[in-house]
Amino acid sequence: MMFDAIDHALTHNTCDHILRHVREWCNQNGIESWPIETWLQGNGGYCDCEVLANTEQSFQEACNPRDDVQE
Repeated sequence: MMFDAIDHALTHNTCDHILRHVREWCNQNGIESWPIETWLQGNGGYCDCEVLANTEQSFQEACNPRDDVQE
């Protein structure tokens, strides 16, 4: 998963305040980065460390909506 890759990368490097590791992960996985970057930035992730701090839980919630939400 992308978040695990970023976490691993940041244990060996400091954040350079861009989405370097997000872009690298996308490139390695053949995924266009701009839609992911747009979503991350819209959820408070403007650099790799902010992605981990601000967006991981939002991503998990978006992928696993609660079953008890009433329509």
